[in-house]
Formats: sequence, C-alpha cells, structure tokens
Amino acid sequence: MKNIFYFIVLVMLMGSCKVTEITQIPKKEFFSVLDFRKYAEKGFLITTEKYNGEYESIGIISYVMMPEAVRQRYITNSKSEKPIRPTPIIINWKIEDVYIQDAIEGIYNQCLKMGADALVNFNAESKSEEYLYTNPPVNIIGYRLTGFAIKRK
Repeated sequence: MKNIFYFIVLVMLMGSCKVTEITQIPKKEFFSVLDFRKYAEKGFLITTEKYNGEYESIGIISYVMMPEAVRQRYITNSKSEKPIRPTPIIINWKIEDVYIQDAIEGIYNQCLKMGADALVNFNAESKSEEYLYTNPPVNIIGYRLTGFAIKRK
C-alpha cells in the first residue's frame, strides 16, 4: 500500500513538471545593406563582378573582423538580507558589437594603402569562432571580406 502511495505522488509530481511547448514562431523581416556610395563618390569601385577594363593587379586581399569578448561575473540579487545559501554567481560573456560597414571601411583603407582604386570579386560572409574550452563556452561571430584589389587604367 505504501508503494502505491509513493507511485501516485511520483506520477503527480512528474505531471506537474510540464515543459513549455513552442507552438508558433513569429514572422521576422530584416534588411542587410552594404552601402558603397561613400566609396563610389571618392572614385573607388567595389563590385562583386569582374572588371573588364584595363587594370594593374595590386593583390588579393582578405580582411577578418572579429569582436572582442570579455568574461563577466554577475552576482544575483538575494531577496533576503541573510541568504540561507551562498549567493549564486553567473558567469557570461559580453561580446562587442561589430558592424559589417566598419569591416568595409577597413578593407577600403587597406586597398588605398596598397595603391588600389577598386576592389573586384568582392565577397562578404559571416565568420564564426567557437571557444569550447572557455568557461562557459562561447561562439563569436564576425565578418570576413575578400576581393581582388586593382588599379584601373
């Protein structure tokens, strides 16, 4: 009889631990724009296409921009003045915001230093670096830009 009572209590406890079930994912819309107008106004060409005119090869360029991450510790607020248990500490990563437009500015400046006035075969992609052996593990996302720097004739 005692075992039946424990079984019923166990079933009731398990039944009350319901996991929240997701039944709808909301619609999302967003735009991502790479604005080259600033560079075009200065006579610098950035294109994903090949350049068919005459040019001098400067070099293939790759630029990676990854944000900084700083590990932070947070002490959670205790509701009582003298907590019974030690105050929990949460460790998390604060990841710097990086913007692809800043990465474009970086690759543009490097092209100018090399003597280029155009970047053709331009490609932009997100880059991910996982740090699994940190506490806690963290995934950092940045950008990788590539292209062929040329000087148009």
